[in-house]
This record gives sequence, structure tokens and C-alpha cells, in this order.
Amino acid sequence: MNENNFTQIRKNLFIILSIFIIGCNPKSKEKEALLTLQENSYPNQKLPLFFQQLIKNHQANFHRLDSADYSEFVKRHGLDQENQENRKTFYTLKILHLLFTSKNATNKSRGEIISIPYFWHWVTPNPRYEIIYKETNEKLSQVKTPKNFSKYKSYADIDRIPSLFLADLVSETPKYNHPLLGDFKTFGWCSEREMAFICLLKTLNIEGKVVTKGNHSWSECIVRFKKDQIYESFKVRIDNTFDQMKWEKATITSIKQVLTKKNDGMGGWYNTTALSKREFTKVNQLIVTPKASKYIENQMVTYLKNKNGQQ
Repeated sequence: MNENNFTQIRKNLFIILSIFIIGCNPKSKEKEALLTLQENSYPNQKLPLFFQQLIKNHQANFHRLDSADYSEFVKRHGLDQENQENRKTFYTLKILHLLFTSKNATNKSRGEIISIPYFWHWVTPNPRYEIIYKETNEKLSQVKTPKNFSKYKSYADIDRIPSLFLADLVSETPKYNHPLLGDFKTFGWCSEREMAFICLLKTLNIEGKVVTKGNHSWSECIVRFKKDQIYESFKVRIDNTFDQMKWEKATITSIKQVLTKKNDGMGGWYNTTALSKREFTKVNQLIVTPKASKYIENQMVTYLKNKNGQQ
């Protein structure tokens, strides 16, 4: 083999290798260009309006990033994939779920967008006793409860009802710290997450309930999607502990079950609390400041960039 032939072979191998590398690179410019990831600003506004605006600003990004679930859902049920009302309903629930969920029922488990750690409650030893209340730098078990929670021994013992869970979530700065987690704004186990989730959905005119079986709770909601010129009802089971969503066509029986079924244990209290006029009013009146909204917006953009393979 002469030198010219050897040189040509090397050039051909280099070209083939370059094509292979470019084709396999998950951070290609084509993929990065799919999302619009500028950080949005928000005015001083009530909590439901903030979440509506947050979802509106990022719905298209979530769809472009991963539309497989939505496409499979509408195709399976013969729904209009391009209908904007259908997309809004689907992604409202999906995005809120991703904001609220942890990954499993273990202490300190968190989701991927906002750090909302899972902590067991009413067990010995109680892991919440190790949480630090940043304002006083004391363990939460040493902090006195506010007057409206006076029946509890300490701040760590409180059952975190929606108005507390969500007020902490939209506070301007994190209130809590844990040696293994750093700072975080709010926390809760399954029932607390689902109560807050269902109460928030109520302020957005989405009907649902907390469902409790055994020692676990999740949310079930009834929503409508447009098919041709009519609307069809669907039930969605959302588990904000184990990061799961399951959709199914709703029947008259399944709708009635969601709205009226009896729950195990404390399940009745969870719904009485989450759907109470008092909690609805408190949550509906919570104000999200520009500083608080910027924190959540930044977490959302970081999540989308990471999922898209961008730095």
C-alpha cells in the first residue's frame, strides 16, 4: 500500500468517525433549539394566578421536551391532539405533579424540580425532629407552635395542612434546613402533599379528592377533554409520593367513586381539611411575591435545561 492510499484511508475513517460522534451526541444543537428557556418574571399576585402563569409559560417546553405521554393518551382515546384546551388540561396536571412529587416513601426523597423532601410523621424516632428552623437555628422539635396549631407539642409535630404547606412553598426564603439536604421551603409525607395538591387544584377549578388506603394516600381527579364537538370525562390518579400518573376513561360509577368513596383511617379528615372553605380561602389569598416566584421559575428552567441536555 502506497502512502497516498494510506492517507486516503485515514481521511475516510476520520469522516466516518466524525459522523458517528455527531449523530450520537445527545447535546446536539438541534435538540437544544427545541426549547425556549428564558427566565420569566412575575408580578405580585395570588397563588392560583401564579401557578396558572407558570404553567402557561412552560407548557410548550414540556410538550416539546417529551410529548410521548400526551400523544399516547389522546391517540388511545381518539381525542384531538392539537386542541389547545386539551393540552392545557393535560399539562396543568402533569406540571403540578412534577412540582409536588417525591420519588418514593423514604425520608429525604425529593422530586426533580423543587426540593420538597418527604419526611415520615407519627413514628419513633420522628425524622422531623432533626429539621432545623432557620429563623431561630433550633431543631423543629424545640420550636413552639403558632396559636392555630396549639394542640400540637411542637412545630415538628404539626400535621401540615394545605395553607401551611403552600405558604411555606411560596415563602421568599427557605424556612428549613437539614444536615443532609441543605435548605428547603416546605416538606411533607403522602397525605400532606396530596391535601395541598387537591386544595390547589380546587382553586384552579379542578375537581378531585385525596384517596387513602392502608397507610398510603394519593389524589384522584376528574377532568374533561374535548372529542369532536363533545366533552368526555377522564379520571386521573396522581401519586405525589411515588411519582406516578395514570389516566383512564371515567364512567358514571368511577366519577361517583372519586367524589363519594370512603377512605381508610384519617382519609375523611384529609378531605374535610383539603376541601374546606377555610383552607380554600386561605390558599386562594396567598400572595406570591416576585422574589418567591423567581425562586420557583429558576428551578423550573434549571430542570428543563437538565432534561434537554443543556448546561
